[in-house]
Amino acid sequence: MHMLLISILPLLAGWLVFLTVGKFGTATSLVALVLAAVILLLGMAGTCIWTLRHFKKRRNYLLGYLGERAVAQELEPLTREGYHVFHDAPVEKVEGSFNLDHVVVGPTGLFAIETKTRRKGRAREGLADHKVFYDGRQLIWPWAEDVFGLKQAQNEAAWVTFEYLNKNGMEAYAVKAF
Repeated sequence: MHMLLISILPLLAGWLVFLTVGKFGTATSLVALVLAAVILLLGMAGTCIWTLRHFKKRRNYLLGYLGERAVAQELEPLTREGYHVFHDAPVEKVEGSFNLDHVVVGPTGLFAIETKTRRKGRAREGLADHKVFYDGRQLIWPWAEDVFGLKQAQNEAAWVTFEYLNKNGMEAYAVKAF
């Protein structure tokens, strides 16, 4: 829609100048031309800002997808050891819906795995740019601290129960695992 708008704006601006000059004569043509140029520039600037935001959002979605896919590939070997792995499991609650990135059911228990993918930033002095630490309270990235993913993972882990498995047609896996 925005690409269509950016292609139509010059036509609308030209039409505005043509209409004004034809109706009011050449005395007001300078005002019409300036007005048309302002409309054109504002429209193009707005469309460029929207486009940049849209591409940034798409880039973040792609990063999240690639992160979840990498975790799924790391979990795949567990299926050969008697575990069952579910990806992107939907959850419908009264308060709202969400999804569990990965649910692993196996001989040692039931696990909810939340995936958070971050772009590598510039490491602070004294920290390796590829290592993340957990101090019992927060994740310490080389460039920042983060607790959001931990709180979300704790909430989801507390929510996941065998009741969830039974409600979502996975009761056979729950019985096999335990």
